Amino acid sequence: MTKHLTTDYYLCYSIRGVVILQLYWKTSTEKEEIILENPISFIQWLVIVVQAVVIAILFFAWQKTKAQAYKNDKSGLPNNLGLEAVARPIFGHLHRGLFKKITIAAIDLDDFSDVNNRYGHKNGDKVLEVAGKILLHSTRPDEVVGHLQGDEFVIIFIDTPDEVVLEIMKRARKKFAQYHFSFAEGDKVNTNFTFGIASTCSPDETFDTLYHNADMDCNARKELPGGSRYNPLEL
Repeated sequence: MTKHLTTDYYLCYSIRGVVILQLYWKTSTEKEEIILENPISFIQWLVIVVQAVVIAILFFAWQKTKAQAYKNDKSGLPNNLGLEAVARPIFGHLHRGLFKKITIAAIDLDDFSDVNNRYGHKNGDKVLEVAGKILLHSTRPDEVVGHLQGDEFVIIFIDTPDEVVLEIMKRARKKFAQYHFSFAEGDKVNTNFTFGIASTCSPDETFDTLYHNADMDCNARKELPGGSRYNPLEL
């Protein structure tokens, strides 16, 4: 927060330098042209130009910092803040009846802590990156893929039939399960994930409550036996 406030402060402060130009120019009513009323020195011009450059630099730095604040640094996907910003208008459309149904899939990587403990966090980050890319490439442009924290991902589906949601999730899970990680010589690691699904047509539903329901479904499935808690024959 301090970083953002500091950047905004200097941005506003630097604008004052450009505004100085208004003190030296006025419109001639007789000749209908702009004239320089009080010529300023080269040094003063230089200061104004430098301040204008500073404004541009700070503006782009602020934009970059703001964008980074909404992304997970491991996967590049929207994080909690990014998902909140995206989900707010989506659920607003649901409340106004513009959307009829919203479905959320909560995804949790299986035994991810074992990868971190055995192969290190750097390789664990690689798993998160690959998982994010597979989920993103398995979905369609109008679906939102996010990375909340740790090994927890989420997908928001809009007006999507249940069978289509399930097919997308099974396809993504199959791709992830078939991806081979080679963290050590001759040691290939296969990964998988469990997902839970929750849907709503209620205009009173919120992202938090719907995600909670999907996460509860995911946790319940993790308690079931059999690999990733889904029958491999269904893939």
